[in-house]
Parts: sequence; structure tokens; C-alpha cells
Amino acid sequence: MSNESTHPALKGGLLALLAAALFGLSTPVVQSLGKGVGSFTTAALLYAGAASVAWVLRRPAAKEAGIQKNDWPRLFAMAGTGAVIGPVALAWGLQHTSGSSASLMLTLEAVFTAVLA
Repeated sequence: MSNESTHPALKGGLLALLAAALFGLSTPVVQSLGKGVGSFTTAALLYAGAASVAWVLRRPAAKEAGIQKNDWPRLFAMAGTGAVIGPVALAWGLQHTSGSSASLMLTLEAVFTAVLA
């Protein structure tokens, strides 16, 4: 038996801690490296880095469902808000606030999302 199959909760917990640490690191990194660069550039670099790591670590599925014609409008709407407007607003906000305020707001993001839902 491999270690991965005998302790999936441990692996998941360690990956969650790694994700939390990297997310926490992103605030000061974006603030320091984003000075003098526009919000669009900062967001593009942030997401390009994340996409590069995801591409290296990906595990392609054996077979994926195809995209239907009526899925395209919803897909473009999600891409526009989640991959363009959201990251640009995040980068702009991180460049215009203090590190402690940004960390507090990012920490409370899940709470605010739950309240709005």
C-alpha cells in the first residue's frame, strides 16, 4: 500500500496548510512587487504564476465532458468576472491599502461571502 492511500486526510491537511501559507504570502508579495506596475499587469502576473504551477502539477482526466453551445455565455461571464475583474480589483486593492488591513480583509473574505450568500 502506498502512503498516499493510507493517509489521505494527512495529505489533504498538509496541502491545505501549504495553500493557506501561500495565500498569506501573496498579500505582501503583491504589495511589494506591484509597486509602480498597474493593476492589470499585477493581476496578470499573479494568475500567470498560479496557472504555471497548476499546469506543472495537473493530472489530466481520462475523459472530460464537452462544452455545450448554451454553456458559452455563462462560461464567458464567469471568466470575465472571476478571471479579469476579480484579480484586477484584488491587485488594485492590495496596492492601495496597508498590509495589515489587506490581510484582515482577505481573512474575512469567506465570512463576508457566507453572509452575502
